[in-house]
Amino acid sequence: MALGFSKPIISILEKIDCSIFILFKRKTSVIMPNFKRVKIKICLLGDPAVGKTSLIQKYIYNFFGDTYMRTIGTKVSRKVIKFEDPESNIEYEVIMMIWDIMGQKFSSMPLGKYLKMSQGALIVCDITRRKTLKSLIDWTKTLYRETGEVPVIYLANKIDLGNDKTITNSELDMLSKNEGVKYYTTSAKTGQNVDNAFQKLGELIIKSSEKRKYETEKMEPSTGEIKTEVEKVEVEPKEGIIAESELAKTEPINITTSKLNEKEVKIDPISDNTTQNFQIDEFEIKPGLGYIIKEEKPDRSFKLFRELIKRDIRGLCISRVHPKRIQEEFKIEGVPILWLSAESPNKEEIIVPTFLPQLNTIIIDFIQKYDKVIILLEGIEYLIDQNDFKAVLSLIHSLNDNIMGSNASLLIPLDPLIFNERELHMLTRDFKII
Repeated sequence: MALGFSKPIISILEKIDCSIFILFKRKTSVIMPNFKRVKIKICLLGDPAVGKTSLIQKYIYNFFGDTYMRTIGTKVSRKVIKFEDPESNIEYEVIMMIWDIMGQKFSSMPLGKYLKMSQGALIVCDITRRKTLKSLIDWTKTLYRETGEVPVIYLANKIDLGNDKTITNSELDMLSKNEGVKYYTTSAKTGQNVDNAFQKLGELIIKSSEKRKYETEKMEPSTGEIKTEVEKVEVEPKEGIIAESELAKTEPINITTSKLNEKEVKIDPISDNTTQNFQIDEFEIKPGLGYIIKEEKPDRSFKLFRELIKRDIRGLCISRVHPKRIQEEFKIEGVPILWLSAESPNKEEIIVPTFLPQLNTIIIDFIQKYDKVIILLEGIEYLIDQNDFKAVLSLIHSLNDNIMGSNASLLIPLDPLIFNERELHMLTRDFKII
């Protein structure tokens, strides 16, 4: 006999089922975390050869090399981490811009520029070299002078060389307690605690920023107005999501939107007297991206650059073409133009083509100094001729890493006829092609 229900019972069951569904829906909507994307700048500090670069390579690429290579100036890497804060019920996607800073404290080194706007740091010592332990405090003080008391974690690196250890755990415990700084024993070779250290620093920075925001709100009762002089932020966007292009500005984060607007710069067709025979489509040059412009001669690149700086964007031009010719032929004025030349290297407007670290530093400093920025780097073929392909490839991809997520754009003209297919692919693979 088939089991059946009367109509009233069926109606009751349907209502119960509907109520359960609504209750489940309400419950899941409560436990579903909010989502926020933020960008932070962190630094790795410490004496030379303590393993800063190796730690970054292990963390980013899961790679370890035994050969020591001195870091000249700084190099920036990018890593995205995710974690959920159960207290605030927020899921964070954190874009970490990791600055590998040269260990030597040269008086001529603009260390303050590199540390400026850092939200935290991993400060590294070498467990086989006792003097590097004492340097941790000095590096901490140097950082705090530029940034205030941001989150810091100490790393006692090269734990895989335990037999050569000259720093004891009790000394590390005492230093950690006295300075109020957490520490990890790490190995760039085996990967021990490397991921944990970076992840923990990211979480500390986020929680510290949230705490400062809460304390500011507690001290300043809300009046419905935005106190830009206190927080320097605008109201949160819908759903708490921050556009990546807005995350570019390397200011201490407040887990809210920055003052930057996610605007695309639209380039109108050029129609002045100098470009009557030149047709250019509308381009959308977005902040945070690098562009390769394929052309035999860099005419289109100079004209595009000129149109951008007319739109209240700070420009920096680095070129194999002499500055005077650029000014006269392309009517580019009011921006610094640096000439790639081995002649008269002491002149400020000249960059020696074999000084790639200097070129890298000049561009990074310019990006850090100004808000909206466009960089034109012309003369890649000349740089390759003066150095080698791998060195220049490393340079432009390092620059592109700095551009990513920033409020700057990079234009690089290339003559595709000069390169073979493999070289061209390696040069252009991480860039937008125009």
